Amino acid sequence: SSASGPILEEEMVQEQAEWENVNKLLVRHGLKPVCLAKPRNSGNLSDMIVLDKQSSLGIRLALKTLVDDTERQQKMMHGLIEANRQLRDDIRQERGRACRQEQRAKELENVVENIKSKICQLEDECIAKVCQQQNQVKELQKVQQASQVLLTVTLWGFKPQMLLTDLKGF
Repeated sequence: SSASGPILEEEMVQEQAEWENVNKLLVRHGLKPVCLAKPRNSGNLSDMIVLDKQSSLGIRLALKTLVDDTERQQKMMHGLIEANRQLRDDIRQERGRACRQEQRAKELENVVENIKSKICQLEDECIAKVCQQQNQVKELQKVQQASQVLLTVTLWGFKPQMLLTDLKGF
């Protein structure tokens, strides 16, 4: 009829397009879409709610904000779940590393104990050899003393056989 007719029709098309975008967003997140009734096909008005432009815009923005917030929270939860999984993996790896290091420390303690034992054994063997050598030196000193006495006696003209029988008690 007048110039307001095409403008009103254009605004309705724009309003429907914006609601279709909101409905796509709702459906993508598993929610039910908002059903829009065409003004000309409005049968029973008691089943419908009529909104002005401002209310319609407010509801669309509220729905988009709720969906965006839900999406953000889901991403955050997914990030937290992933971080938790990573922490569990890190803890598992650290426990394994700690277990291996503890095992290695035990092995090194055993090596140290074996080395200490070997050192003690070598010390005992060394002490035994020193004692044996000291005994041999004492024996050699006795033999040397006896030889010197024998030499001295021989030099003085005594018979060694006589002295040997006398030295046996010495």
